[in-house]
Amino acid sequence: MGDNISPTINPDARRPQYDPTATASGPHARPSMPEQRPDHQNYWRATRRLTLALLALWGLVTFVPAYFAAPLNRYDFLGFPLGFYLAAQGTLLAYLLIVHIYVRTMKKLDLRYGMGEHQGPEI
Repeated sequence: MGDNISPTINPDARRPQYDPTATASGPHARPSMPEQRPDHQNYWRATRRLTLALLALWGLVTFVPAYFAAPLNRYDFLGFPLGFYLAAQGTLLAYLLIVHIYVRTMKKLDLRYGMGEHQGPEI
């Protein structure tokens, strides 16, 4: 009754440790992780540069017309004061253009660096 049976653990029978540098082959192989690609840092550097440039453009489009609204309102555009028109319509068009530039440029960056998923038609 006093038998204390403890299981013996074989250190070689442990689960294999994850090796991020290991590559698999076959039909169930996953593509290599982006961190493993040599251009990963260049990709993110280009992405950050694009994002910061477009963010600066967004700031200019948002705040410059508001700052100069009073002087711009001396001029009419399609029967509206120019400052009002820029705030109501011009900035919205500029925002759409910023989004379009971002999507188009990111698609090109994804293709250049082999990142992302590309299932739709090319823009």
